[in-house]
Amino acid sequence: MSTIELSSDSDDQILPELRHPYLQKFDRWCDSVGDRINPILVKETRQALQSRQFLLTFSLILLAAVGWTIGGSLSLMPNIYYQPSAPRMMLGFYLVLALPMILVVPVAAFRSMESEMEDGTMELLSISVLSPWQIVLGKLGSALLQMMLYLLILFPCMAYAYTLRGVEMSLVMGLISSLFLGALQLTVLGIFLATVARSRALRTLNLLALVATVFGSAWGFSLAAFELLFYGFNTSAEEIAFIAYTSIGGVVVISILLLTVAAALLKPESENRSTSIRLALLVMTGFVLSAMVIGVYNFTSDLDVPMVSYVSGTLFLTVLWTIASSMIVAEGNHMTARIRRELPSSFAGRLCLTWLTPGPTSGLVFVTSVIWLLAGIHYLGLSWIEENVRGLSMGGSASWMIARISLLVPSYIICGLVLSRGLMHLIRLSHNPRPIFGIAMLAIVAIFSSLIPYSMQLHFNEYRQINYDATWQKSNWIFTMMYADNERLVTSDVILSITAAAVSGTIIAWAAAARLTRPGKIATPENVLKAQKLRAQDLVVA
Repeated sequence: MSTIELSSDSDDQILPELRHPYLQKFDRWCDSVGDRINPILVKETRQALQSRQFLLTFSLILLAAVGWTIGGSLSLMPNIYYQPSAPRMMLGFYLVLALPMILVVPVAAFRSMESEMEDGTMELLSISVLSPWQIVLGKLGSALLQMMLYLLILFPCMAYAYTLRGVEMSLVMGLISSLFLGALQLTVLGIFLATVARSRALRTLNLLALVATVFGSAWGFSLAAFELLFYGFNTSAEEIAFIAYTSIGGVVVISILLLTVAAALLKPESENRSTSIRLALLVMTGFVLSAMVIGVYNFTSDLDVPMVSYVSGTLFLTVLWTIASSMIVAEGNHMTARIRRELPSSFAGRLCLTWLTPGPTSGLVFVTSVIWLLAGIHYLGLSWIEENVRGLSMGGSASWMIARISLLVPSYIICGLVLSRGLMHLIRLSHNPRPIFGIAMLAIVAIFSSLIPYSMQLHFNEYRQINYDATWQKSNWIFTMMYADNERLVTSDVILSITAAAVSGTIIAWAAAARLTRPGKIATPENVLKAQKLRAQDLVVA
């Protein structure tokens, strides 16, 4: 048996184009980029492109695109030659593209993450050089690549439909962009739901919820596309810009929050899971406030846009911080050595950044501060709307009503959080529940704070119809909010007493957290520093 030796001359004959310096530089750049690509992205992309699900979906899209191109064109004959026929053809191609992007990709991302959780692969990945963010972004990147492939298949077909006249390019780009954003948001939701679930039963429930969500979204996107293609979209350029800002920004900040929670749940319990989530909540709050300001300030001549944007933003922030705060105050109180190494060391850092560190004590200070700040912004914002928005005149009684609501809502929320914090502390003396149990605890506090005083007043009134009595119903937030506009029943003294209770709870929470501002950071051991250095080197090599 003989061997053939290739000399340098034969190498030059095989790859003569690489002798050019620019091509050699480009080849080295491609090698470096390939080495730095997320390995999870590479693995997931290979598995996805080789799977039966992708092969079947890809083939069906091709068949549907070809079939609708031929069948749709023939069904429009002979009017297709002299009448605008783009809306009907574009709607068909849009539906062909929407089904895999909204139905298939999010569910596939959920199943991919779920299989990793069930097989125990996450435990192996958690002790490797890969970070939780690389795992989460690798799953998301693989889903995005599949979306781009599906979009590339239908792009020539949509270009053909556009040449048939009847739709504007801006409308086509808007439909494709909205579909991509919706599919991206659903994919992030699928990854989040798969990460949150710890048991098989909960994963099944999350899968059913995701399937219901994607089917509802597919129906909504299809109906919206039909309305826009056949009836148009009559709105101003400013409103379109505002819709684009809120849509794109909303998808980005919601995705950041959900992915941050998913990455935090993949971390070991000994690491800091809370700080990144609190920062993501602040980012989302800042975006919602900016959208509310833009919607109110730029549309003062129109009553609908300012009020819709402001009311929807206020309700969203109220629900968001109520749910998030209930889980933050239900966190575990144990701070590991790994977390203490990351604590701020300077006095200014301890004073300002301690409230972002894990723990229910710092969390209660964090959420109460944010809630009071949002309450003040709410009151100032509605006062500005009353003075500057044309066509809105609420009068003095309405202004007083705004002030009462701005005090009652945060006061009841803070009182409920303080009680939940105390009850969770008692429960953690013998059990170790997950932070999500804080939602149930806050719900229990809210129910019994309304049910107990109402039942007692009803009992002492011999079960006859009762009216609001502040002596009994101060803690009944439902009854109090129902009659908040009645100054005869819900007097100023009632408002002040409820607010005083919330302020007292806030002061107690801040006083209990005073010890957290003391120096608590510990030095990192030498062996840990060496391990971190080796881990960083392995990550660069990988």
